[in-house]
Amino acid sequence: ASSCDACPEGLVSPSRASACSLCPAGYDCSGGTTVMCSPGNYSNGDTTGCEPCQKGFYCPGGTDQQMCRPGSYQPDPSQTSCLACPAGKYQQNSGEDVCADCPAGHFCPERTVNPITCGSVALFCQPGSATVQSADEGYYTTPQDSESTKREGQAICEVGFACNGGIKNACDGNGQYADEPGLSACKTASAGTKPTPDHQGVESCPAGTYSVGGTDDCSECGSGEISNAGAAGCRTCATCSLGKYQIAECSSDRETQCGDCLKGKASMGGEATSCTECNSDGRYSDEDGASICKTAPAGSKPTSNRQGTEVCPAGTYSVGGADECSTCGEGERSEEGAAGCSTCSTCVPGKYKISDCSADTETQCGDCLK
Repeated sequence: ASSCDACPEGLVSPSRASACSLCPAGYDCSGGTTVMCSPGNYSNGDTTGCEPCQKGFYCPGGTDQQMCRPGSYQPDPSQTSCLACPAGKYQQNSGEDVCADCPAGHFCPERTVNPITCGSVALFCQPGSATVQSADEGYYTTPQDSESTKREGQAICEVGFACNGGIKNACDGNGQYADEPGLSACKTASAGTKPTPDHQGVESCPAGTYSVGGTDDCSECGSGEISNAGAAGCRTCATCSLGKYQIAECSSDRETQCGDCLKGKASMGGEATSCTECNSDGRYSDEDGASICKTAPAGSKPTSNRQGTEVCPAGTYSVGGADECSTCGEGERSEEGAAGCSTCSTCVPGKYKISDCSADTETQCGDCLK
């Protein structure tokens, strides 16, 4: 040919070329020249020339636009690089202009492609988590019906439960209870108490029972034992003290009932169920609550009701300890309250006997006359 033909728009050719060729990607070939696209622009080798880089892509210059890789994004056009998905977000696809929020039960560090499961029942990840969170003491992870490795939050432990390591356990073991929310360990019923049926508190053992603590039930006191409400153990029933007798035996919830012995009776106490009558020879009791019967002293005898003493009348006597006073013998006499009798006296010289003595009068004498 005597002359060269111009290449059509968008095609180029080197010197002495016999044919035109397509414009290479990343270049603008308009006007028959080859010019590299500037950073932030691209060309795919067609006839349109360089164009601004699209969202989700990056354009370093001199190339076709490049898709942002998984874990990165580009929200703006005409950019030379992609941005890493920030912590708490992820992107699984290429060529995206946004990152998605990390789903609940997962966490996403910077540049995450696939969300990572929390990994343990003791950990939880709320939506958009950049890292895992450990459950606080007294809290459990939620929802409980989800996979243990994909917990989304935490909730305070309810009354009746204890929570540790993200796990909620019922305080229903022997002697256990939880009377307040947020407990990390169950409480143990103390001595004298037992858990309520719902294990949300404690109640005192009723009278007649006891508990040493740490049990669901209170034990009954044995025979001859008693306890007050809230007792840690039982005690032996009391016995009556001196001068008293047992009105009613003790029961598991009631102490022994005792009463005072009345006058005329006595008791050494203990387990006596009645008072002893002071009816043996010369015995009496002149006060309530006597432990032993008294013995009538010399010159006296017990009253008929055994509640006191009375003195022996004149002409009688008692050496003590007898129910009756003895009468003085012939030729003897005594004053009232005498412990013994004396021989009647005789008249002295110069006197003569007017009358013989009797049991209660002395010999009567008179003077002789001139």
